[in-house]
Amino acid sequence: MNKVGYLNTLRKCLSSLPQDEIEDIIRDYREHFDVGISKGKTEEEISEELGSPVEIAKEYGVSPNFFRYERVVSDEVDNDSYYNEEGRKEKFSIPALVFWIFVMVMAGLPILISLYAVLISFFVTAGAVIISGISVAGISLFKLTTIGVGPFLFYFGMALCLIGLGGVLINFLIWLTKKMFYLTGSIFNGIKRSVVGGY
Repeated sequence: MNKVGYLNTLRKCLSSLPQDEIEDIIRDYREHFDVGISKGKTEEEISEELGSPVEIAKEYGVSPNFFRYERVVSDEVDNDSYYNEEGRKEKFSIPALVFWIFVMVMAGLPILISLYAVLISFFVTAGAVIISGISVAGISLFKLTTIGVGPFLFYFGMALCLIGLGGVLINFLIWLTKKMFYLTGSIFNGIKRSVVGGY
């Protein structure tokens, strides 16, 4: 396979990853080709040395379920028919659609709703921790003259700890939310590929 075909195939295999990550990977493998060509190797030799785009995608965390029929995909890539019009035609599978709708309604959807509900409750908890810290800080400042410097420093320090803890929780929950969105998208993409034929 030549350089253009290899990189296009690799990009297709990585399509479930974030776009910026895909571009970084493609850039790295384009450099592999450039270095190999500068050493006198052919594009076909370099692509053979780099290995299957499917295996590379798996190494970068693409789920094996992403590849519905790895053998068929590999055959299409080898005979350069991967990008022809016939290879792009999709075959709709009604039984698979019925099956996945049943799975999502009976199991998947309630689980996802529960997970997101728990996530929202964690956000509320983190917000409550921050508000508690601000409240303690405000009260300690307001009563500084009556409680004295020592107790004030104690309560104010505790307030800062609560605010900091809440901030850490918020940052962690934002990261977790992104991961859950990515996971949800991967699940639906996997279902789509199971329902719709083709790669």
